[in-house]
Amino acid sequence: MFQKYQSPASDTSQTSTNQTATPEGFCSPSQLSGTVDPSPGAGNVYATVTITNISQTECQVAGNNQLQINYPNSVTNFQVAPQDQATTPVFNLEPNKSIYSLIHYPNGPQCSSQVTGVDAGVSYNVSQAETLAFTITGSPTLEIPSCASPSEITTIDVYSFSTSPVTP
Repeated sequence: MFQKYQSPASDTSQTSTNQTATPEGFCSPSQLSGTVDPSPGAGNVYATVTITNISQTECQVAGNNQLQINYPNSVTNFQVAPQDQATTPVFNLEPNKSIYSLIHYPNGPQCSSQVTGVDAGVSYNVSQAETLAFTITGSPTLEIPSCASPSEITTIDVYSFSTSPVTP
């Protein structure tokens, strides 16, 4: 049986509203569009993660941070596993240009115990001072299966950003 667990409502809106780069040249969240596009398959979900500069100004995005998978603290059997090392410390994003990452997790029956769907969010520190919250395509959250037994771990693979779409 699959039950859905919803995390408490959280504000995932972008906090900055100006359309100019931050003083150090980094993009503010209002200059960016962040999307996660999950694609369920045979026992796996691969979610393409995209950051696009939607402003008219070139700006920078930190390239050496890890995607953050945000889920309730009560879920203790998720393991976020970086799959590669960041190779670019900073991305220069011209208007309408994008960078890409990937999230992978199982969506099939990996548990011997009951499975609960956990609503998760995705964010990324685009600079030392600013965090971008992502929009999940077709849903307000990313639903990740969690086993009822705390000893059964769901591994969530996250990949570093790249200038071309990431493949596992």
